[in-house]
Amino acid sequence: MATAKGGIKIAISVSSGVLVANTLAMSHEIWE
Repeated sequence: MATAKGGIKIAISVSSGVLVANTLAMSHEIWE
């Protein structure tokens, strides 16, 4: 169970990072 929870936390962190990166990329496109 611990490893499964750790994997879920990692997956959430990665997907959150991707969302933030996409948002920053979009705002850069808007500002240019």
